[in-house]
Amino acid sequence: MRLLLVEDNARLLSLTRDALGRAGFDTDGVTTAADAEAALRSIAYSAVVLDLGLPDRDGLVLLKKLRAAGNALPILVLTARGGVEDRVRGLDAGADDYLVKPFAQEELQARIRVLLRRPGGLLGQALELGKLRLDTVSREVTIGGAPHALSPREMTVLEILLRRAGHVVPKSILEDHLFGLSADVGSNAVEVYVHRLRKQLTEATADVEIHTIRGIGYLLSGPMAPRQAGEGPSRADGGPSRNADHDGPGHADEGSSRHANEGPSRHADEGRHPRLPSGRVGAVVDADLRRHDGTDLRRQDGGDGRRHGEADLPPHDGAVAGRQDEDPAR
Repeated sequence: MRLLLVEDNARLLSLTRDALGRAGFDTDGVTTAADAEAALRSIAYSAVVLDLGLPDRDGLVLLKKLRAAGNALPILVLTARGGVEDRVRGLDAGADDYLVKPFAQEELQARIRVLLRRPGGLLGQALELGKLRLDTVSREVTIGGAPHALSPREMTVLEILLRRAGHVVPKSILEDHLFGLSADVGSNAVEVYVHRLRKQLTEATADVEIHTIRGIGYLLSGPMAPRQAGEGPSRADGGPSRNADHDGPGHADEGSSRHANEGPSRHADEGRHPRLPSGRVGAVVDADLRRHDGTDLRRQDGGDGRRHGEADLPPHDGAVAGRQDEDPAR
């Protein structure tokens, strides 16, 4: 999951971002309220760590603006204003938690985990599907009880898919969590990490599958639920698939570059249907094509590989977290 850190002290921003990264949180850093607003318009963050003494605007003003707009994103205020009145003012303005500087990095990380474990939050202690288990605190993956090593970005992809197992995860969501504000994201970067993860799960005989919903995103399915006696065949085990409805020429945004990177395993995967417990693959895909506000997920990509909102981002200084690639030879 990806956090947004809003802190005007460049050194503290860098130290805190690095510490959060070691704790398993990918983090973008900005130094002004204006940059924070631009980042929030572009990326779906899991939580925000907000300083109040920002150079262009008081952090409380930004906090109140976000809450007035109905933004329920978990926000932890991190500030030197430690008086009782300051803390009360921050919490009443909409902060979910309030931590006073100086602080211990371990305490900040623990408080973020608490925020994301609350009802409706994104962080559970452990995520399981079939024989696959991911401990979100220790960042350890086991398959059938045996430990399995994944790279940080493969771990990120797996966590996002596990949190929405049985539902379509749009490609843009994976891009946001993998790369954040980084500008140098290749058009097939997500496909590369999905392919690597899919290959590792297959080799480890995990009883889960990652399915490509062409032009939209990916879906993680678990073991097939046993069918009741006398029940007719479902789409999941041989019935007609509705995935073809979304494979027309209007959804070719993932193109030939993905074919070159994902290789034979991808083609073999598309010939099967997700092994969802309900067997209603087409219904699940159709239900996930639209957000709760009716926005068509198939239109979220501008067609040029750029996510909506990226063009509106102002240039950032060196405080913005850059992309750190892993060893491509992995």
